[in-house]
Amino acid sequence: QSGNFLSSLVSRATVVDETIPPGTSVKHILGVMIGANDLGGYAGATDSIAANAYLTDLMAYIAARRAAGWKVVACTILPQDGATAHNTRRAIVNTGLRAQEASGNIDALADFDTDAQMGIDASYGTYPANWTDGVHPNATGNARLMPIFNTAVGTV
Repeated sequence: QSGNFLSSLVSRATVVDETIPPGTSVKHILGVMIGANDLGGYAGATDSIAANAYLTDLMAYIAARRAAGWKVVACTILPQDGATAHNTRRAIVNTGLRAQEASGNIDALADFDTDAQMGIDASYGTYPANWTDGVHPNATGNARLMPIFNTAVGTV
């Protein structure tokens, strides 16, 4: 949902977790695509400190969802037009997410940075047909991201 923060996900966690029926053996997959609204607001003396604080909070949310029974597919954070601090911080978080997946702390990663159009910092200016604005992908952009997400889900 547009306009959400990581704190929005945390506040809805109980409701989300209650959707898993007790005693089920079916996999329940939760996709987590968040960060566009958060990264600029995280305080820190450097972009690295702020990004790592965000990553710590994100991983706490993911760990709690996994403990509740979810298989979690995390998504790397997309670029923002003209947002240097966001793009610097997202690179740090995205690298951290890859390390977390490699360590087994995330069930799968939809690494949107691997898309040659959507994953680059200058995406909006270079490929505006993929974006509603400098932050949100439109139907065309989402169509580019969906195979990456589906591939990640398929590994769970």
